[in-house]
Amino acid sequence: MNPGAALESCFPYTALDSPCISGCSFPYSINSWAYVGASNSVPATDSIKNAIYTYGGVAAAVYVSSYFQGYTSGVFNSCKKRARSVNHAIQLVGWDDAKGAWLLKNSWGTGWGENGFMWIAYNCDLVGYAACYVNY
Repeated sequence: MNPGAALESCFPYTALDSPCISGCSFPYSINSWAYVGASNSVPATDSIKNAIYTYGGVAAAVYVSSYFQGYTSGVFNSCKKRARSVNHAIQLVGWDDAKGAWLLKNSWGTGWGENGFMWIAYNCDLVGYAACYVNY
């Protein structure tokens, strides 16, 4: 929240733990953040939709399997039956009720999925677990 986020042009994302680069400005900061529901569950689908509509993409967690890792296109619905834990952070940025799926943005680069995105069926692999949003 404070001092804020540096521009990616100054401090590019590398998917590694790296020390901050001095000399970057921090033009963006947030006023607050909150969970969409509880911190230890998947909120109702309509609650996540409302948060995306109101605040933009929401950070959340999901259970990732080898099937998830191998996703290339379409609606992912190779869900683990009764997934009990999450192991990956993602961002939910949209939805399509006709597909019954979230539009998920991943951090694995544009070579994964559909240019770094995935359509994942609602309620699949605990997608949306601990969803939270920021208020600018």
